[in-house]
Amino acid sequence: MDKFTPLLIRGFQDLPLPNRFYRQEPAATRLAILFPGLGYNPDLPLLYYTQQLLLAHGVDLLQLRPEYATRAFQSLSNQEQFEVMAGDAAAALQAGLAQGDYQQVILAGKSIGTLSMALLLPQVDLPLPPITLWLTPLLRQAIVVDAALDCQAPAFYLVGSSDPTYVPATMSLIQKRTPAQVFVAEGANHSLEIPGETVRSLDILRQGMGELSSFLAQALEG
Repeated sequence: MDKFTPLLIRGFQDLPLPNRFYRQEPAATRLAILFPGLGYNPDLPLLYYTQQLLLAHGVDLLQLRPEYATRAFQSLSNQEQFEVMAGDAAAALQAGLAQGDYQQVILAGKSIGTLSMALLLPQVDLPLPPITLWLTPLLRQAIVVDAALDCQAPAFYLVGSSDPTYVPATMSLIQKRTPAQVFVAEGANHSLEIPGETVRSLDILRQGMGELSSFLAQALEG
């Protein structure tokens, strides 16, 4: 599915939030929202193939393209950045839900996108609890960890063992307390790649997406 329509989304302080909205036919009962990384846009492999898998399962999908790499955003304090991200995420959820009669949302984020997810999760109120996909999550951020520990619905984690944002003990705690499914790519960095090892990196991508495909098939069954 290549056709999309941008939605008019006014985020934090009423500023426009760039996005692409993909609508299914017949009408979907689930909405996925995709939150990219700071320097990892939705066209790059992890997010592109995650999006393709979600669309293949018949969900509507709202792909966000916030501009958080700008000097203006980076100059803000952490608390101010959180306020911007929370405002943008809430506006995206509202705009997305207005597009159909959805019973469930799927939140998928990469890196800083998992922080947006964490800020948004308490605001999701639908008949079915949200499914979450955490791609190289920021496990050194308390907000992310607390949100992950609160998730009792199906959740999928894709992490690299050489990613400085990966904390094995924290991941283990999340696995013990929640129904999390985890794929750890040995030697992979924050982009889930092994520098200088193109073939191994592609194999990691293949394995990770294979695990995600199996997860989605089970989580979205029925």
